[in-house]
Amino acid sequence: MNRKTIVFVLAMLLVGPVVAQDVITLRSGDEINGKVTKVTPTEIEYRLASNPDGPIYTKPVSEIFMVKYENGQKDVFGDTPAPAAQQQQVTVAIPVGVTLERSRGEIVDAATDRTFSDFELQQMLGKDAWNDYEKARDSYKSTSNGLVWAYLFFFLGPPLYYGGVYLENGTNNGLAMRIIGIVWTIGGNIMIPANYITRGVAAGKISRIAEGYNAQHSSLGMNLSGGFTLMPTAQGSVAPGVGLSLHF
Repeated sequence: MNRKTIVFVLAMLLVGPVVAQDVITLRSGDEINGKVTKVTPTEIEYRLASNPDGPIYTKPVSEIFMVKYENGQKDVFGDTPAPAAQQQQVTVAIPVGVTLERSRGEIVDAATDRTFSDFELQQMLGKDAWNDYEKARDSYKSTSNGLVWAYLFFFLGPPLYYGGVYLENGTNNGLAMRIIGIVWTIGGNIMIPANYITRGVAAGKISRIAEGYNAQHSSLGMNLSGGFTLMPTAQGSVAPGVGLSLHF
């Protein structure tokens, strides 16, 4: 036996144990070299190639893309089942045949006054209407909070002013209180109507979104809603208006 033959035989003996193994390809892209000992509909059992006499490991079929056996055969597994969270979303019952209306800054069921989850409303309204509703709802809430501060300034401004008059007596402290009182009073007078107008616009948008859903789905029953809105005039300008809509 010449030298080349001996080298070839030794190489085959060394490479043989490496090649003679199963390759488990995971859906993550990782590979496991080992020996598959059992395959079931839900999992596979295997030993590691680095420790052929070691413990038996298991992997769920949902994590495995393919097993390539040492003889060249392959087992390709199906799609991974959806995660539990996704399955839960798919099986959520979406209300049908309901009439929507605005209650303060939210859309509710007109018959029961029940509020809907964000997921329910997303499915019911559709992407575009949901985005418009979310913006209008946030605007309604923020302006409602703004009204609290506006009234606070409005009612505290005059006492601060007159308190400054009482304490002034030529001191800087009294003058500062008078200035703060004036600023707060003016600020309250500006902020109160501004917040009411902004909140009214948001309420009008929410009402129109609810009415749009009712019209599109031909909801039965009566839905009375109203809100402040800015309506375009014939001249192209915008004028404020208040209206009610009755839906059957």
